[in-house]
Amino acid sequence: MRLKIILFGFCFSLTNFIFAQVPHNVNVPSNGTAERVARFKVQDEARDFLEITNSTNHAGKFIPSIWAHQESDNRYVLRHFASTKSSYDTGTLPLMMFRAELRNGINLNAPSGGTFPWGTSASNVVNRPVFGWENGNSRLMTLRANGNLGVGTSTPSARLHTNGTLRFQNLPNGNSPTYMLGTDASGNVKEYPVSGGGSSDSDWLKTTGGTPTSVNDNIYTNGRVGIGTTNPQETLHLNGSIRGNVGTGALRVKSSTGYLDLGSQNTSWAHIYTDRPRVIFNKPVYAIGGNFSAYSNSNLYLQTNGTTRITALSSNGNVGIGTTAPTAKFHNVGTVRLQDLPNGKKPNYILGTDLNGYVREYSSSVVGGGISLQCLLPSPETATNRLTKVLPSGNLTCSQVFDNGTNVGIGTTSPIHKLSVNGNVHSMSNIFISDKKFKKNITEIKSPLATVLKLNGKKYDWKVGEFEQYDFTNRKQIGFIAQEVKEIIPEIVYVDKNNEHSMNYTAIIPLLVEAIKEQQNQITLLQNKLTDVKKAPSVNEKETLFDAKTSFSTNYPNPFSSTTTVDYFIMKKVKAAKIIIYDSNGSTINTHKLDDRGKKSQLVIRKNGLETGIYFYTLIADDIVIGTKKMIVK
Repeated sequence: MRLKIILFGFCFSLTNFIFAQVPHNVNVPSNGTAERVARFKVQDEARDFLEITNSTNHAGKFIPSIWAHQESDNRYVLRHFASTKSSYDTGTLPLMMFRAELRNGINLNAPSGGTFPWGTSASNVVNRPVFGWENGNSRLMTLRANGNLGVGTSTPSARLHTNGTLRFQNLPNGNSPTYMLGTDASGNVKEYPVSGGGSSDSDWLKTTGGTPTSVNDNIYTNGRVGIGTTNPQETLHLNGSIRGNVGTGALRVKSSTGYLDLGSQNTSWAHIYTDRPRVIFNKPVYAIGGNFSAYSNSNLYLQTNGTTRITALSSNGNVGIGTTAPTAKFHNVGTVRLQDLPNGKKPNYILGTDLNGYVREYSSSVVGGGISLQCLLPSPETATNRLTKVLPSGNLTCSQVFDNGTNVGIGTTSPIHKLSVNGNVHSMSNIFISDKKFKKNITEIKSPLATVLKLNGKKYDWKVGEFEQYDFTNRKQIGFIAQEVKEIIPEIVYVDKNNEHSMNYTAIIPLLVEAIKEQQNQITLLQNKLTDVKKAPSVNEKETLFDAKTSFSTNYPNPFSSTTTVDYFIMKKVKAAKIIIYDSNGSTINTHKLDDRGKKSQLVIRKNGLETGIYFYTLIADDIVIGTKKMIVK
């Protein structure tokens, strides 16, 4: 069983026995060092004990100390308890008292001759601290005789003097404070009244929204801060000017990525400076004075998306759009569009450009060599709808090109087609749209040769004097009569609203091509028949011919529309023989291998896949060309 010693207070049991008589004295010789007066411990642990010691090393002095030591575990080393029963939990006297006092002329023989030195009458300590708390050799707290408690300082100058941070936690919320806490210039915490008493200070507001009393300060934060106003509308509401520290007083607004200086930095300008490469405005910018300028001799550039769009040079005032080096007062690179301009009737000048692109005024006076107004002016002026042209002198005048908004005429003011030309057209070539994707209902031209044979070419002269509106020539002409052609090929003849006939001469070309092809087929057929008549051998000769050498005949029938036959004879000594069919371009169409030897044989050629036209076929024996013949497919 371990014996546990509990001490009540720093004065051990002295205060519990103020008027008790000392039972005995414990005298320990003083040797000039700290001495142990008494030790209390349990028998089974020598290192856990409590001692009353003399903690001075001065001979003849006694500073009693209570020393507790414990190293058997990490629980309490020393605890102070004061207890009573519940019926005495009354009154105003504390259950445990820590006391320091001044005593002069104590009676060491008390109670004989006087009271004990720890009696009820005593003087207060005045100058020195009365209590102190240490951690090792470091003083944590000091309580001075005047009641000032110092935390982190041994010389507290206020009732609570902290040297370091101060934290309040879990304080209850309030709605209408009577005072608020603040510090003076020396750091002393004081109560500043927020209602009643003192003089009004309108520069800040109390929590209820009313006017606070003076606290020798003009800023109070309660969600919103008002400086110079009793009704702040924003988090910080300033009624008056503000001065910064940049230059002569400019204000610097700084973030983690850069700063912006606002305010005048000399007597001539107001300034906006930043250390960022660009300034962004998220709203339109308006200049009340109407001026927007570059600084000093710098050029003015207007950009979008990092690209310069408009440039104004400081040296000469030239303005460029699409160029940073304008060479005229207004220099545009790209298209120009003018819209919703007011209409005029008789301009003194019109605008045009020279070879270098410079815009010039051109006189509109016909007499002065300018442009005729009739080329340009709309109704009610008399307009010719003619395009203008530049004369060798550089002036403008009307051209022969007429545009009525629907059709264009050259040499005529009454075009009936998209382009009507009154006169000859001279060109290197004419190209017509003929893509198959634009066409439908495509068919072959039937009986082209018979159609061509119906046409009649003519020689004729124009009636120059009777039709002066046309630019007819006196030269002899060769052509067709449109009315006659209309009866044969109506598709290529056109009749206008004046019942005047015209025709598409180029449409005759495909008709002629097909007619020539038809005629050529007839010629070939006749040539083959003539050849067969001239070279046709007798029966005996024919047999002899095929027995004697490798040969082949003209195909029959020729022309053919389904199948045609070629007779051939291949000598027995021939190792390889074939007939190759070509088109008129020389491309191989088909190859037929000939296997029969030493007898008359036949090769049947079918039209399958062959288009109408002329083809050729060649007999080759052991890489030797025996001959080539022509066949016609209908």
